[in-house]
Amino acid sequence: MMSPFPPIAASGMQESIQQSGASSVLRSKTGGNVKEVLLPQNVGELAVLPDESYCPICRLGVKGPRFFYGGSPLWFCDDCALYFAPREISPPGSTSKQLAEKPGSLYDELYATSAEYQSLLRQARRSDRRSRMAFCEEMFFRTFPQPLGAGRLLDVGCGPGHFLRFASERGWKVQGVEIACSAVEVARAFGLTVFHGSLEDFLEKNPAPNFDAAVAFEVLEHLEDPLGFLKLLAKAVAGKGVVAISVPNALDPFVFLDPRPEVQPPVHLQFFTRKAIHKALERAGLVPIMVRTNFLPRPTMRKVIRSRIQRAVWKIPLAFLRILGLVEGHQIVGIGKRA
Repeated sequence: MMSPFPPIAASGMQESIQQSGASSVLRSKTGGNVKEVLLPQNVGELAVLPDESYCPICRLGVKGPRFFYGGSPLWFCDDCALYFAPREISPPGSTSKQLAEKPGSLYDELYATSAEYQSLLRQARRSDRRSRMAFCEEMFFRTFPQPLGAGRLLDVGCGPGHFLRFASERGWKVQGVEIACSAVEVARAFGLTVFHGSLEDFLEKNPAPNFDAAVAFEVLEHLEDPLGFLKLLAKAVAGKGVVAISVPNALDPFVFLDPRPEVQPPVHLQFFTRKAIHKALERAGLVPIMVRTNFLPRPTMRKVIRSRIQRAVWKIPLAFLRILGLVEGHQIVGIGKRA
């Protein structure tokens, strides 16, 4: 698979970055040849890039980086088709240290300052079902229209509780896990049971959770170890319970052109393809039931298209292009079950 950007490093290269005025230059030396590539302004703070990083899914060494996004280098694993940004090499002064020391503080800051995160709180407070999250939620409900078994559902990274409320209305007994204090407060105001902390913390206090379904919508892209998280999520479900996830699609042609800091490293660290999600589910011990893409409006148009005519205008040409294999959806939804 081709990267949307030209490669900037090859195996065995010796790399260094030199600051020059308002820009930086990556000097890659192989034998007697020196290649210089102009980089974003703040990349010069990285000083020296490692020649190799490790794929968070297959754990194999990956030469690189492949290109830069938001001032941070991205590696690409050919085996897993995953783009990833190791947090430890984020530019000094970034939020990486804050994330390592107190992960919830970053997301509290995002809920306080990011227009997109604030819109999630507003939609939750007014019970607005027309959120962008409704796409992956409706996909889950279409796949599982009735509660499975006892109908106990865990939503990790539940935010202000959109999905918990929808699932509760459909007969599920719900429990949420959320790391951002501001989102937890909104969810609890609606009477929802939400644990404030990480999935690891939740499982330590609930060693035998036995949920029938566990979901994590728009969570994996934030994590340094998405495979470890998926394994924990699989442990939260009982018997042949199901796990459902959603992530942005790295093959969306606009994904690496998005200038918003909240979708760049070190907030988003993983950029998944369908192949990457399929491999991640399998390596977590799950049997993939479905891995597909959804077509979502771009960030400036992320409202559910309300009229049937408008939906038809979107669906017909996009469906045609999708049949031809010329375009993929903006979001990947994956559902797996325990083997």
